[in-house]
Amino acid sequence: MIAKRLTIAALLLIGFNACTPKKPSAKMLEFLAAFDGKTMAEAREILSNHDQEIAHYIDFLKAFKEEAPKSYKADEEKFDEPYTLPSPESVKAKYTAYFAAIGFKQQVVYPNFLVVVEDTRRRSDGLGDLEVPGFETEKIFFHDGSSDNKKYLLDGATKIVAIKTADSILTNVNYSYTTKMVKVTLDKSNRSQTYKGAEIKIVKLDDNRVKLMMRDSAYQNYLYVEALNKDGKPLDYSSRTSSAMESADFKEILNDYSKALKNLIKQFDKGVYKDIASLKKAIAAQISDKSPFDDTTSGFTENYYHGNIDKVNVYLSDGRNKIKQQTVLQNIEPNYTGYTLTQDEKTSALDLKISQVNT
Repeated sequence: MIAKRLTIAALLLIGFNACTPKKPSAKMLEFLAAFDGKTMAEAREILSNHDQEIAHYIDFLKAFKEEAPKSYKADEEKFDEPYTLPSPESVKAKYTAYFAAIGFKQQVVYPNFLVVVEDTRRRSDGLGDLEVPGFETEKIFFHDGSSDNKKYLLDGATKIVAIKTADSILTNVNYSYTTKMVKVTLDKSNRSQTYKGAEIKIVKLDDNRVKLMMRDSAYQNYLYVEALNKDGKPLDYSSRTSSAMESADFKEILNDYSKALKNLIKQFDKGVYKDIASLKKAIAAQISDKSPFDDTTSGFTENYYHGNIDKVNVYLSDGRNKIKQQTVLQNIEPNYTGYTLTQDEKTSALDLKISQVNT
């Protein structure tokens, strides 16, 4: 089966939630925690950066042109192979190739450094369908001969307290892959089914487009949506997106959130908030329940194909093999010069300085 990239819209919309919780969500609590220990000037910069991020999403959605349904003639349709579950042997071989290809980059954020696992070859090498593993340090080996046995998540955000070059990292890796799947079939006369009590429903089915709503375990476990034409042949897809809400709803919620955030910044600049505690209280009260970035358990998937859809098969994971192993990551851009251009945590994003790195 030919692997294709998800559209950019999918990357932006995955994980956004339409609900309005009564108390701050995990994502909002994480945002609030970013203000701890900061000065008011630093807090203002956090708000400004977040406002710019939201503006970027809004501008993208304005410019993004969604695909429209299209009717195909019989000789215009393009087909794909029937969807099959990869064998455990093929999955293991892909992970072996994946681990052999990756390394890490070290980013100094004085007086700490961050580790980013570099996996840019996943898609170009046909490994884009793999679940991204979780990495945790077992032991960090520094170029000066020292080491660190503390446990750190290698998520690109966890700070490691050191200013010296790491040569390699022994990591504990966790990932899983599907060993058993089930198929749920839907069409215009049978628009709704359940998987372990979770509803899967056709929202739209016209020409080459199908939009599905999936709840709870169905949304969490779906693998692939296969569309068949009237002759039962699987159609090749042209694009697909997954989101936790209808796109129109998301745009409205995002705009409301942006307005509330800008109003908060306006109040900040007027001196309404005297300290971090009062600012955090205002954030929780004014924008917490408007956040579109909360975790979700239900959502939508919208798919377009090169042909007219008669029915769809939704494949869901019904059993997974969980793997724990160790692998060594090498620093793919080690800095042995003794100096690096870095951002001080107490400065703005544009205020850079030269920091010495122990090699």
